This record gives sequence, structure tokens and C-alpha cells, in this order.
Amino acid sequence: MAVYMNEAKKANQMLRQVLYDYGSTEDFQSACAFRTQQKACRELCTLLEQTVLNGERHSLLLVGPRGSGKSWVVEDTFRKLSLNPKCKGNFIKVYLNGLIHTDDRLALLDIAHQLQVEANMDESLHLSYASALNYLLTTVCSGSQASKSVIFILDSFDLFTHHKNQMLLCNLFDFTRSANTPIAIIGLTRRLVS
Repeated sequence: MAVYMNEAKKANQMLRQVLYDYGSTEDFQSACAFRTQQKACRELCTLLEQTVLNGERHSLLLVGPRGSGKSWVVEDTFRKLSLNPKCKGNFIKVYLNGLIHTDDRLALLDIAHQLQVEANMDESLHLSYASALNYLLTTVCSGSQASKSVIFILDSFDLFTHHKNQMLLCNLFDFTRSANTPIAIIGLTRRLVS
């Protein structure tokens, strides 16, 4: 029995080398994972190009275990968008992390900083959270930056769902449905929120 198992392993390895040029099961699994990441990259790039070039609004959630390449997919997609002459300079990336932005006010202040409108934040502090976020996004999308899309990356997305009242999430998703501003929201998480 052991002789047949050994022969079967050798045949399996030889077939992989001939058909796929992979020597081991680990190489084969790594290549399959890489192909999956490349496909995810192409699909994400298509969605973000639609946001930047056509003014469409999108939201999506990338789910996978730690180390599966979610962040790599997002960064590679932004690298490709930056190389595209039609997209280059026509979008603003806002990165928020649920581990760092532990409440919605911190997130709002960091959004203002990343959108480079923190000087105007004093005017909106007396407004409701929804009005303040709306003020920030409309400030960025008016005047000389009218054609820029805003792309939010919410890393550790599941932690944002634990914020009291979930003001940030509710307002961002409402903004994607109702506003004329081209906006995309990309959530990264290692677990589905229950």
C-alpha cells in the first residue's frame, strides 16, 4: 500500500510540474491564491475606474483571513489607478482603520485632515455629524476639485460596526446613495459581521 501511495505522489508531482510548472502542493496553492488576488484586483480596478471616470458610486467588502492579500489587492489597485493617465490625480484616497479610529468623531477629524480641509472644520463642528460629513465632502468636491472622486478604505471594517450609533457608516452609505459626488467605499475585514 505504501509503495502505491509513494508512486501516486510522484505521479501527482510530475503532472503538476508538466502542466503547471509547480513542484509542490504549496507552490500550486500559492499560484491559485495569486490568481484569485489578480482577479479581485481587476474587478476592484474596474469598479474604481467607473467611480473616477464615470462618476458612479460603489461600495464593496473584501473578506478574508489575515494574510490573505486583502490589503495587497487594494494597494495594487491604487497603484494601477495612479498609472492610468485618465484616473491619475482625479481621485482622493481616504484611509480609516477601525483599530485607530475608535469613535466616529476621531474618524471625522481624520477625514478632514486627509481631505486637506481641516482649516474649514471649525465651521462645521457645531453641525450634526451627518451635516459635518456632508460639509467636508461637498467642500472637497466643489471649486477647483469638482472632478475628483473620493475613495474611502475602511480597514478592520467590522470594528466600525461597533461604534455607538454607527454614524460614520450610516452617513457614508447614505451619501453613496443620495449625493451627486462620485464616492466609493471599500471595506476590509477578516470576519463577517454577525
